[in-house]
Amino acid sequence: FYFDNYFALGMASHQLGSGTAQGPVADLGLAFWLSRWGSLRMGLKDYAYTEKRALTAGSANYVNGYVKMGYLF
Repeated sequence: FYFDNYFALGMASHQLGSGTAQGPVADLGLAFWLSRWGSLRMGLKDYAYTEKRALTAGSANYVNGYVKMGYLF
């Protein structure tokens, strides 16, 4: 059993009702390696972009928390 921490930066494309918006995405988390066969990942992912509304435009910032399990066979 051991763990790694990770951080990633990238760009994302969002399909909105008003069109497509691009913006940065950041990912921060921990990966726990249970053995040779499996892992558990926990993290936060932050999406930021500018959205166009009917009368205005503004910045949107969404943070998602997640837990993932992986199995290698």
